Amino acid sequence: MLSDSEFEHLRNLSKLELSEGEINKFKADFNDVIAFASQVSKAQVDLTKSYFSSIKMEDLREDMPKPSLKQEEVIKNAPNKKNGCFVVPRIME
Repeated sequence: MLSDSEFEHLRNLSKLELSEGEINKFKADFNDVIAFASQVSKAQVDLTKSYFSSIKMEDLREDMPKPSLKQEEVIKNAPNKKNGCFVVPRIME
């Protein structure tokens, strides 16, 4: 169950501006997703075989340069930008 403070923290991280009704709906939806995901831990897996797959380096495609987006196109929707770069909050002192 997602607490009010946890939901508020997620909302702030994602910079979502929600009405009171939207907040209640999103909280309910998040809690439904969390409840559904928690069912995975209850799965009976002790009788299943473990499988793994390894990828050989020769099976990978060659790394080839491709055309990319122009800088203006990439940052056009950024909430904060300066001199053609993203501006993000400082996380280290």
